[in-house]
Amino acid sequence: MKLDCRIIFSQHIVACQEKKSIYCGRNKKIQECSMQLDQNPFFRKPITSWYDSNFICWTIIVMMIFVFIFGMAGIIVGSSTEEFREYIWFPVFLSILSLFLVLKIAFRIKHRSKNI
Repeated sequence: MKLDCRIIFSQHIVACQEKKSIYCGRNKKIQECSMQLDQNPFFRKPITSWYDSNFICWTIIVMMIFVFIFGMAGIIVGSSTEEFREYIWFPVFLSILSLFLVLKIAFRIKHRSKNI
């Protein structure tokens, strides 16, 4: 049996490797040794950062709903007044972005709640 031996740490500690077995020992007394693997590893819940916590996500959703209502009010006022019709793009843009953000964060919270 030919072993691939390497000196580790000092000249007296030798580790040799065959296909699947590892042999180690001191000087010329080489015996089989194995690393104990944890048969039941535990998995930790990932730590979310403060700006991605559930409280902050719900706070952003509530604030963006208020921004959406504000944008819709701007659309109503802008479309009813002749002087503001050329600026109606801004409340439309504001409403679309706030609605997009509400939906994106809601999907993130829903996906996160499935993984718990």
